[in-house]
This record gives sequence, C-alpha cells and structure tokens, in this order.
Amino acid sequence: MSETDIAAQLDELALAHRILAAEGHEDRTSGHVSWRDPDGRGLWMKRSHIGMDEVRGAEDMLLVDYEGKVLAGKGSRHHEWPIHSEILRVRPDVQAVGHTHPFYSQIFASTDEPMHPIGKEGAWFDDQPKFQETCSLILTPELGASVAKALGKADAVFLMAHGLAFAGTTIRECTMVGIYLEAAVRAQITIATTGFRYKWPDEADARAKRAQTRTTAGIDNYWDFCKRRDATMRAASAHTG
Repeated sequence: MSETDIAAQLDELALAHRILAAEGHEDRTSGHVSWRDPDGRGLWMKRSHIGMDEVRGAEDMLLVDYEGKVLAGKGSRHHEWPIHSEILRVRPDVQAVGHTHPFYSQIFASTDEPMHPIGKEGAWFDDQPKFQETCSLILTPELGASVAKALGKADAVFLMAHGLAFAGTTIRECTMVGIYLEAAVRAQITIATTGFRYKWPDEADARAKRAQTRTTAGIDNYWDFCKRRDATMRAASAHTG
C-alpha cells in the first residue's frame, strides 16, 4: 500500500476515534482504536495523552510493532497496546481493534447476564464473551493473549470493571460494532431496571434482521452519517472558537 493510501486510512482511523467519542466511548485521554499495518510491520494506533475527540489525523498516530516498539510517529504509546497486538496476532480476519470504556459496557462486563437482542442494535450480535480474569490494565502480551483467547471468534469481549475490546474487518465495521454494542447493552440494562416483564426475538429472527442491517452498504451509510455529523461539529467549533 502506498504512503498516500496509508495516510488516507489513518485519517479514517482518526475519524473513528472522534465518532466513538461522540457516541459515548469518550473517557478523558483513555481509549484507542488500531488498524493493522498493511505491510506487516505491526499496527497503527492513537498516541496517548490526548482524548479520542482530540484526534485530528495521521499526525496523531503511532506505528507500533508486535513487541510494543514504536517504529513511526511522535508521542507516547498507550500502555494497553497488547490488547491490539494479541488480538491481531490470532485473528487474521480482523483489521481494526478498539479498546474503550463506555459506561454501560463497563457495568455489563461485571455481571453474569448474557446479552439478548433487545433494541434494534442488539440484533447485530450473538451473546458476547466476558473477560473476568482481572480488572487491571492489560499491560503485558500474556494478558493481551488472555483477552484475545476470551474474545475467540466473537465481535467483542467485555472486560470486567474495565471496559470493552471490539474488532472488525474494517475500521468502519470496528467502529460500528463499538457503537452498536454499547447501545445494545444500554437498552438491556435500561429495560431490566424498569422491573417490567420483557422478552426478545428468538435467535433465528434476530439473525434475519442482522442479515438485513449488518451489511457493507448499511455500515457505509451509518459511517457517512457520522462523518457528516463530525464535519458539522468541527465547523461549529471552529466558528465559535
């Protein structure tokens, strides 16, 4: 892939951070999304010490190899890089990985409750696994490998009292998985707190809806909307600033 093409993907990776921040994944300077380097050198991910909503473009990205060495870019590396490296090692189908701390996903991660397809976003997923070995930061390749093992072939893994790791075959899919998963568990937690009796679609019905909505065209449509909203928000911020 040419340097120009890589730069374009890094701009998309930057946009993914801002979109996720706007959708409830912002957590001060924590949270990061990575993209597999097309030349096999490792992964590109956001530098530390800036918020997800502050990521502007390729200049905010670092190229990190699978041992954690920074090969390109300026700034400090996030401590939890092994979440990304170890998932990418064992999932050749995955091109992008996110790790964030959305509020409802943190709550859900510490329960034994399975996911149900409640709300339209819930139909995107089967039940997702939970990593409950530790609530500590994932600082070592060994812990990263444990997270990757817990993830298996799923879309995401909840991290107990910590957050969420999620994946996709593209940056766009990864981003939408993060958005939809947080919305799905928010709906499930909300209805549970009402005390109402409730039910959800059966597996076949939910999968039929997933086939209708979780498509490349559908993901691109959602992405384009989020991109337009981001541009509007940035323009408004520049005007008021």
